[in-house]
Amino acid sequence: MKKLEEKLGILLPWAVLVCAVCAFDVEPAYAWSEKQPQEHREWVKEAKLAGSKSCEKCHPEHFQRWQDSVHSKMVQIPKAETVVGDFTDENLLHWKGYTYKMFMKDDKFFMTVRPPRGEGTTYPIDYTVGSRRIQGYMSALPDGRLYLLPAYWHMPTRTWFDSSRITPHTEEGVGVKQYWNTNCLACHATDLKFDFDPETKQYSTSWLELAIGCEACHNPGSKHNEFFEAKPQRDYVRKDLNDTYISNQRFFDFVRSTELCVYCHGTKINYFPEYWLGDKAYDYFAPTLMSVGAPDQQGEHYPDGRPTRFNHSLGFMGSRCFLEGKATCISCHDGHSSENDSLLLVPMEQSNSLCLNCHQDKYGGTKLTEHTFHLPDSPGSRCLECHMGESLERVMMHRRDHSLDNPIPENSIRFGVPNTCNENCHADKSAEWSIEVLNQWYGDENRKKLLYASEAMYSAKVGDPKAVPMLVRVMKDTNLRLILRASAISFLGKQLGPEAKSAIPDLIEQLEAEHPLLQMSAAEALGRIEDASAIEPISRLLDHDARVVRVIAASAMINLGVTSGKGEMGKRFEGSKAEYLQSLESWPNVPDFRINIGNLHLLDSKFEEAASEYKVALQLDPASADAWYYLGMTYVRMEQWDEAIDAWSELKRIDPEYGNLDQLISSAKRERKKR
Repeated sequence: MKKLEEKLGILLPWAVLVCAVCAFDVEPAYAWSEKQPQEHREWVKEAKLAGSKSCEKCHPEHFQRWQDSVHSKMVQIPKAETVVGDFTDENLLHWKGYTYKMFMKDDKFFMTVRPPRGEGTTYPIDYTVGSRRIQGYMSALPDGRLYLLPAYWHMPTRTWFDSSRITPHTEEGVGVKQYWNTNCLACHATDLKFDFDPETKQYSTSWLELAIGCEACHNPGSKHNEFFEAKPQRDYVRKDLNDTYISNQRFFDFVRSTELCVYCHGTKINYFPEYWLGDKAYDYFAPTLMSVGAPDQQGEHYPDGRPTRFNHSLGFMGSRCFLEGKATCISCHDGHSSENDSLLLVPMEQSNSLCLNCHQDKYGGTKLTEHTFHLPDSPGSRCLECHMGESLERVMMHRRDHSLDNPIPENSIRFGVPNTCNENCHADKSAEWSIEVLNQWYGDENRKKLLYASEAMYSAKVGDPKAVPMLVRVMKDTNLRLILRASAISFLGKQLGPEAKSAIPDLIEQLEAEHPLLQMSAAEALGRIEDASAIEPISRLLDHDARVVRVIAASAMINLGVTSGKGEMGKRFEGSKAEYLQSLESWPNVPDFRINIGNLHLLDSKFEEAASEYKVALQLDPASADAWYYLGMTYVRMEQWDEAIDAWSELKRIDPEYGNLDQLISSAKRERKKR
C-alpha cells in the first residue's frame, strides 16, 4: 500500500494487501494433476443435488454402510439417541474461571456459559456435532450464526472439557466463541451455504444435508438418477469416467482422487467455494504452509515439515508412496465405512499387506526381516510402526503420521521432533541410542541429506536473518518435501529483514518452478519484499491455468504498486484482479477481506465504494484498526478532513501505538485549515 501513502505525501504505517485467504481445518493437494476430461465439469454444472436418500434404491448396501458411518452423523438434531453428553441435573464444568452447566428442561437440552465475571447466558442446544470421539453442541443465535458452545463431551472418558484443549488459543481467549457456519462451512455438511448479508449482518445458512452425504464425494446426482430411470441398470456396462453422470474416485488420476479427501482432512486456505470432485484443487484452495506465528507453541508443523496434528493428507501428499507410487487414500481406506477404527481395508494387524501391494518384490517374505532387523511377528516388523508413528495430536487423540518417512532421531535431539524408534517401542532408550543402531543397520547418508532443512526452518521460524542462504538452498532442493520448499520461499518474504533481498533472483527463478505451490509462494514473497524488478516476472503468472495462482500474482503486483497495465499484460492484470476481488467477495463476513475490497476500490480512486467497504468491516469488527486507518485515508482523498480526523482519532483510542497517528491527525488539521 505504499503507493497510497505516497499520494498523501506523508508517512503512513504500511499494511500488506493480503491475499484472499480464509483458513479452515482442512488440508489441500501437493502435486499437480494430469488433465481430466473436460466433459466432467460440464455435466457437474448441469446436474442438481438429489440427496443421499435417492441413492438407496439402487445402492442399498453402500447406502447402509454410509448411514452407519461417522460421515452421515456429522451434525444431528438433538434427541435422546443422538446426544451422548451427560445433561443430567447439576452437571458442571469449571475451567479457568469459566463455569459451564449442562442440563435438560422439558426434554430439551441446554448449556449455561458463565464467564469469570458477569452473568451467565443459557443457550438451547439446536444441533450436535460429531459422534465418534468428541461431541460438540451448537446453538442458533438471533443473527443466524451457529455458536459452537465451549464445553465438549469426550466419549472415551465420558467427561466434559473446554474447547481450548482442542482449539488452541491464548489464555485470554478461553471461552471465545466459535461460529460453525462461518468457520466450518466447507466440510461439515453437504451443499452448505452461509448466505451472509453484510448490510443487515444476518446469516440465512442453508444446506442439503447435515452430513457428508453421498453427493459430497460423488457429485450432484440428478442426471445419474435420470439416466438409470430411463435405462435399467442390469442392461448397462460402465465404459468410462462420465458415461453415467456420476463421479467416483477410482476413475480419476491419483492426484485428483486424493484431493477430494484432502479437502476435508487437513488444514487449507480457501480462496473460492463450491469445489466438487474432479475440480482442480488450485482453482479453489491451497495448502497452509509452515508459519512464524502459530496459534500455540506446537504450531501446525514440526521443523522437518511433517504435520503436528490432523494433517494426514499434507504428510501423505508429500510422500514417495503418493508422488512416485501414485497411491491414494482409497488404496488403504474405505470411504464408506469399515469394521476397524481407522477405516482400513484390512484389520490393523494385517496392514503390512497394504504396503506389500507395491513393495512385495523388495520386502516380501524373508526380505521383510532383513530390512526391519526385528522378528517377523513383532511390532518392529509392522511397516506402520516405523513409518507412521502416532505423532499427530488432534481432538484429544493421537493419529498416525502419513508422511511415511524414516525415523530421524537427530531431529528429536535438536528440535524435539518425535521419532518412531523412541516414540513407542523404545521409550526407555535415548535418541542417541537410536542413532547408533540406525547407523549400524542403514548408515547415516540419507538422514544427513535432510537434516539441514530442519535447521533452516527452525532458524526461519525464530526470525534469524542467517537463515536466508539455507532457505534458498531448501527451496531449490528437489529431494525435499514440497511443504518445506514452499515454506522456505514463504519465510523469505516474512520478517527476515533486508538480508532477504539477496534472495530476490532465486525467488524470481521459482516463479517458473514445476509446481503451482512454489510459483504462488514465490509471487507472494516477492510482493512482500517489495522490489520492482519482480513485477514483470510475476505478471507472467497472470494467465496461469490455476485460478489461485492468478489471484496471488495479482495481489502481489498490487502490493508492488501496480494499479493498471498496458496492452496484453494490462488485460491479464485486470482479469486476475477481478478474480482476486471475486475471491474476497466469496467470504463477505470476514472483516479483513472487506478492508482489502476497500483497498482495491481506493487504488482505483472509487472513494465512495472504498469508504462503504471499510464501514462494513467496522460493522463486523468495530475495533479493526486497519479499517479505521484506511477509512481515514479515504476521507483525506475525498478532502473530508473532519471525517478523516474523527476516524484517526478513534483509531488512536483503540490502538495508540498504530503508526504515527499524531502526525496523521496534525497533517489533516493543517489541510482543513488551508482549505
